[in-house]
Amino acid sequence: MNIHRIVQLANEELDPLQRIEGFSVWKEYDFPRTTTLKIQKFKVKEMILNQNKKENSELISDSFLSLLANVSRKNPSEIKENSVLTSDLGLDSLSRLELVNYLEQEYRVDMEDSIINSKTTVADLRKLLEKKEKTKKQRGLWLWLNNPAGQTIREFLDIVIQRSVYSLFFDLEVHGLSNLSNLKGPGIFIANHTSYLDQPAIMSALPREIRYKIASATREEFFFSEEGTSFIKKILFPFAMIAGNVFLLPQKSGFRESLSFMGSLIDNGVSILIFPEGTRTRNAKLQEFMSGLGLMVKEFQVPVVPVRIFGMEKIYPRGAKVPRKGKCRVIFGKPIEFTTQTPNEIVEISRKAIFDCRR
Repeated sequence: MNIHRIVQLANEELDPLQRIEGFSVWKEYDFPRTTTLKIQKFKVKEMILNQNKKENSELISDSFLSLLANVSRKNPSEIKENSVLTSDLGLDSLSRLELVNYLEQEYRVDMEDSIINSKTTVADLRKLLEKKEKTKKQRGLWLWLNNPAGQTIREFLDIVIQRSVYSLFFDLEVHGLSNLSNLKGPGIFIANHTSYLDQPAIMSALPREIRYKIASATREEFFFSEEGTSFIKKILFPFAMIAGNVFLLPQKSGFRESLSFMGSLIDNGVSILIFPEGTRTRNAKLQEFMSGLGLMVKEFQVPVVPVRIFGMEKIYPRGAKVPRKGKCRVIFGKPIEFTTQTPNEIVEISRKAIFDCRR
């Protein structure tokens, strides 16, 4: 096993103050010694410093490829210098966050996952790592919306505007509200994704004490694409932020700051709603979840509430230009407490919990 991977595994089992911050591999048979067999520490230090200078690029290459292989679950031999991180290695936004966290620990640099975009190759990332480039600040993260004033504004807009508008599109049937009675603090609500109206339906189904203290993640690329932003979306964006307490969760880059923002929400007693499939389904079937959901749950240590939506695939399916009124059913499952499960196990259990939300 690669020595960097060994140290990484050891650090995962140690308290933060006990973790290995740095190490060197001694390649000689023995240390230089005096005539009385005492180790000549000054020579050891000098040789290590010279060795590190000489082999720095080689060490970066070896550990870098090892980390890429670990995060992407690829064989190191499959990873080429011109491999694109997103398309060739299959790294989504949360996988890129995991990679950046490992790189920060390995090389003691301050990075953001927004340095990785849809065209970044292995060679590009290595160069960026060596330069330790800083990144732009993530947009669409307004914490003030979750203070009492923000919640009051949101409730007013909900009563005056949103309820009457949404009633034009769907009739709501809610099940499983009793499952939320034991939710004493913030949690992560996870739901299947079939329509742009999924978030309004879930918000409408929630009891008042939760409805205005929950923030919803939405793809940044929906509002701000590489092709530009339409006039309608420019107007819709601030309204969605204020009235729906939406925050931007980029799929291509910049997820790390959004994760920090989510941590601040949790710390302030605000729950989070996410759609771990990452995109709307085309056939109403539950898709695979983004692998980073497990990292998120592991980081925040709050209950996960599964939510299942039925009917939106007929009311406003993917590809439809306008909604067609119909009946929507929202089912809340029992909150799940995760303790010792691995991130992959968390993803599997969470997906099954949504699938099992039936009535």
